[in-house]
Amino acid sequence: GIVQGKEGIREAFLTGGGSVVVRSKYEVEEISSDTKRVVITEIPYDTFKQKTVEKIEQLRLDGRIPDVAEVRDESGRDGLRIAIDLKKNANVDAIMTYLFKNTDLQVNLNYNMVSICERRPMRLGVIPILDAYINHQKDVITNRTNYLLDKATARLHIVEGFMKMIDVVDEVIKTIRASKNKADSKSNIMTKFGFTELQAEAIVTMQLYRLSNQDIEALKAEESELNKNIIKYNKILNSEKELLKVIKGELDEINKAIVQPRKTQIEEHVSSLKVDETELIAKEQVIVSVSKEGYLKRISLKSFNTGKNIGLKENDATIFTKEVSTLDKLLIFTNLGNFIYLPVYKIAECKLKDIGTFINSLVQIQPKERFIKAYSISEFNANTNVLLITNEGSIKQCSLNEFEVNRYTKPVRAMKLGSDEELVDVDMIDNPLEIMVFTHNAEALRFRASEVSLYGTNAGGVKSIVLKPNDYVVSAIYCNKNDDFLLLTSRSTLKRMKVTDVVLTKRARAGSPVIKLLKSNPYLLVQAAKLTPNQYKENVLINIIYKNGNDTQEAFSLKYNVSDSGKTFVSDNLELKELYGMTLPEPLEIDKEISGDYLIEVKNFAINNDDGAEIEKPITASKKEKKESASILDELNDILFKETGVKPKNVLHPDIDDKDSKNKDIKYKKISLFDDF
Repeated sequence: GIVQGKEGIREAFLTGGGSVVVRSKYEVEEISSDTKRVVITEIPYDTFKQKTVEKIEQLRLDGRIPDVAEVRDESGRDGLRIAIDLKKNANVDAIMTYLFKNTDLQVNLNYNMVSICERRPMRLGVIPILDAYINHQKDVITNRTNYLLDKATARLHIVEGFMKMIDVVDEVIKTIRASKNKADSKSNIMTKFGFTELQAEAIVTMQLYRLSNQDIEALKAEESELNKNIIKYNKILNSEKELLKVIKGELDEINKAIVQPRKTQIEEHVSSLKVDETELIAKEQVIVSVSKEGYLKRISLKSFNTGKNIGLKENDATIFTKEVSTLDKLLIFTNLGNFIYLPVYKIAECKLKDIGTFINSLVQIQPKERFIKAYSISEFNANTNVLLITNEGSIKQCSLNEFEVNRYTKPVRAMKLGSDEELVDVDMIDNPLEIMVFTHNAEALRFRASEVSLYGTNAGGVKSIVLKPNDYVVSAIYCNKNDDFLLLTSRSTLKRMKVTDVVLTKRARAGSPVIKLLKSNPYLLVQAAKLTPNQYKENVLINIIYKNGNDTQEAFSLKYNVSDSGKTFVSDNLELKELYGMTLPEPLEIDKEISGDYLIEVKNFAINNDDGAEIEKPITASKKEKKESASILDELNDILFKETGVKPKNVLHPDIDDKDSKNKDIKYKKISLFDDF
């Protein structure tokens, strides 16, 4: 393999502790012009090839490295070989970086050079270890030399005895033969010839053939060699310089015996293993489908275009089907005020007829949590606004970049809700101009988007509409004066209206009816949606969502003012029952942005209808209208004066005090029917 980090080696050699990275060696083979294979040829020391292969395969099966097609162990007589086949246009560097980080293809090795030194454990660097080794070798060689010197001296003493005996060999033999036993022989030759006990022992035990002339020459040679060795041993014992020469010589011999070329490549620095998961994914266009019951699937364009119907679980329907990039992100909003951030590449690829992957295998949601809206996001732009509204009418706006998160293993809060509150609708747009809110009883309120401030994802909302008893909000949309809106009712009708058919007013007012509420079998609103000019021009297919399936309606089939309740539609599939909602695909050509200047001339309204609806009245009045307003107010002031005895201030000139007032200390609240004043 490859060792990275010379600094770690240097630190270990100096202090005895350090760390280096050991990385596998690999080669890249070309399978075709756009397909490659990575071949691992060396793995780090003390790692197991089979476990490494199994780990890579498990990462592939888990979808962590989706651009890996296959992993094989092709090791044989030619050496180690692990083949990793990649898909088309895969990023080799990103995949290998991910594998280095998450498998044993790269490991960290830590130095811990603990040695027994001076009879206790110590962590030593290389220089102290060498010093300790040299000192130890001094002791070893000194002890060995002393042993050899003693041995050589003893042998020389015996050899000298043999040499002395040769001169009187006949007399020695005669003396031994005259002796009673071995002990008597030793004693007799020691007394008669002056041998020492060691010499006498060697003589009496010597074999007779050693007395030949050849052995006599050998004794002379041995005597000479022993004398040389004794001189050498004495020099070693008496001179440190000679002792170090012996150590050097022996280390040279060891070096010659065990030296071999280095097998590990050493690199100066440790490579960074920062992995961006998007780099592991080959960018391609796919179809993503999300069902209301929480099933998701990623379908190839080829499979989608050749198929007919999307596979669904029984009593399920799709709420989102769109062509997206594998590098896009899904934002899925739930009724509990949460959103799920999910990269498209995390969704398992399925066939068109498959049910798909349940959300809990990717992100854990609560049992009562259900999907209400899904969006695909390519870029989290701060200029994009997200509109959220609850069934109780709480509304807020957020910047889209607030929804970009790093950890997405569980839902993230999108809006703070009350105890019985649920998130019912979400919309998204750049540069919002107007907002429309719709209730279950088919009432609508239209107001400027600037009336709702931007909040964070953890905040609650503000009041959007005044609800009548037993009514609740079902939808909210961004819109402008050029848009239409569609109303889906519980009696299978679709009504198309212009946004300008609803009077532009202010937030937190009562709504006005968009479908007349009948006393018996009323047309109750299931959902409202925006229809832009380009969506109608392109005759988009409106996705009608039932509790147990989907159907479509063409935009061209919807005309203005067909009837108060809209156009009745009947699905060809008679098994579809109970409407759930609707979605509209984005137009192929983006609608032109319109200027919000028309909102500057906003008209104000006075509530004078019994049903709470509002009548248009200009915010700026003519001089004639001002006079009429003043005269009406003067009449009202006279009435108040008669009732209270206090004359109110001049409405048109409040700074002028009325000296005729009976009691200036009495405080009162001016009553007016006009918002202008």
